[in-house]
Amino acid sequence: MKSEAALPRALPLRLLNFGCGSTFHPEWINVDTVPVSPDVIAHGSLATLDVPAAGFLLTATWLLWRARGRPLRYVPLAGLALGLSIWARPVNVALLPAMGLLVAFEWPGWRPALRFGVAMSVPLVLFAALNTWMFGAPWITSYQRVLILRAGQQTLGDHA
Repeated sequence: MKSEAALPRALPLRLLNFGCGSTFHPEWINVDTVPVSPDVIAHGSLATLDVPAAGFLLTATWLLWRARGRPLRYVPLAGLALGLSIWARPVNVALLPAMGLLVAFEWPGWRPALRFGVAMSVPLVLFAALNTWMFGAPWITSYQRVLILRAGQQTLGDHA
């Protein structure tokens, strides 16, 4: 066994501080959307929903893995997490066929698939209702429209 002194060290260990605001550490790597100091790196993607969407997607995948032992408990939670991931980033709907097929083939019968679908549809129905209320149709999202407040009245504006 090699001694610790003989092991090469390629890079020094650095700690990462996301969303640090005015509390940053000089020896850490500090990242924030609005830097308050030249020691803080500006990074605009911290303000998007990419991180929560990835977290919900990872949670859905982990819950499906956990469901091998207890499908009644974890399959609906996985559906809920996938629905929240799709709400955060509608592009994640592309992963629905893969997870749906996994549920269908791993647990034969219609009950696990129904539980997965119903739990996934709860946040998506709320998302559709919110889009209908804000933009007039469930399929129009904030990617296509922006709410503008003019003279105290809400109006819709296009990105085009």
